[in-house]
Amino acid sequence: PTLVNKPLRLFKDKQQLIWGGYQEGLYRSNRTLDTIKEVLPLNPLLKKGVTCIRQMDNGLIVVGIRFGGVALLNDTNIVANFTESDGLLSDKVRYILPVKDQLWVATAKGISVIKFTSYTPLKYNIINIGKNDGFYNVTINQLIQFKGDIVAATSNGLYFIKDPDELINREPIPIPFYINSVSYYQNDTSAV
Repeated sequence: PTLVNKPLRLFKDKQQLIWGGYQEGLYRSNRTLDTIKEVLPLNPLLKKGVTCIRQMDNGLIVVGIRFGGVALLNDTNIVANFTESDGLLSDKVRYILPVKDQLWVATAKGISVIKFTSYTPLKYNIINIGKNDGFYNVTINQLIQFKGDIVAATSNGLYFIKDPDELINREPIPIPFYINSVSYYQNDTSAV
């Protein structure tokens, strides 16, 4: 029997419950798998469409939202929503790869890594891997871990991210800043 029409994504969590995401919402089965109910049916965020469902080592469910970033759920309650305004490269999430206390998020503009330092209270940093790191004008479809590396399946082929911890913990390169002249009231101070 069909319980939900046209699921786009399926996921089985550690408790053996089946989650289904589709264009208008998120669903979850009961333990006997004979009923599937919509999770937060009135929530406008989940109505944007689900692109990916994963589970972190600590049990939190992570949901990629088609045009709404990443939702973090504790059971069936949304505890956080990460978007461009929080630092994601794009709200168009295609895939999520949980790695320890990190979420590697494949977006339409590159990879955003959400690195958690605490869950209660929620504390995190977002590190972006984009066009300056070789992800220029590519669509990232999926991410996997392979022998300590992260492999990105993109529209231009496979990209191997060697030493991912080193990449996301790198120090930003300082940009040189020079002042060549200063003008005030349409006068140049360098001529004085």
